[in-house]
Amino acid sequence: LTNGVSLREEMNVPEDTIVFADSGGFDFSSGKVDTTPEETLATQRQLSADIYGTVDLPLSRENRDAENERRVDQSTQYALSASDQHDGDGFLLASVHGYDPETVRNTIRYLETNGDFDGYALGSMVPIRTDYKKVTKLILSARQATDKHLHVYGLGGLVYQPLLLYLGVDSFDSSAFI
Repeated sequence: LTNGVSLREEMNVPEDTIVFADSGGFDFSSGKVDTTPEETLATQRQLSADIYGTVDLPLSRENRDAENERRVDQSTQYALSASDQHDGDGFLLASVHGYDPETVRNTIRYLETNGDFDGYALGSMVPIRTDYKKVTKLILSARQATDKHLHVYGLGGLVYQPLLLYLGVDSFDSSAFI
């Protein structure tokens, strides 16, 4: 996988750089998941990541409501399975999806009650990134549901950085090169 080198060495970054290895959920947009929560955690450990993201199935504007609901449920179950398998080494973020604030809020509350997570990573933002009002409502619903670390997948571009910080997001990544 890494030819005997850590991800930090592969990327040529200092040891004090925090490495977040998510599951690569956007690779699963077709719906076919080729890993398990256990395999993903093992890979993230092997990469010497500091922060782990749970396996997730991002939502799509093209999917029917029933399919997106199934993806929310499956991502939630993957997160709970990862929580059961997590040995406490590394920071575990549960990936959360929803195209309405109620789903995001309820999913985080459910995961808080039934799992053990260091924070949450809000996904499925890239397909709706031009709808600033909707994105803002979703992020605020996640922030209001937990005081734990909040990461947002895919919106770390220059336009979004100030907004994400203002909304209380602790970390973010970008789907675009920056």
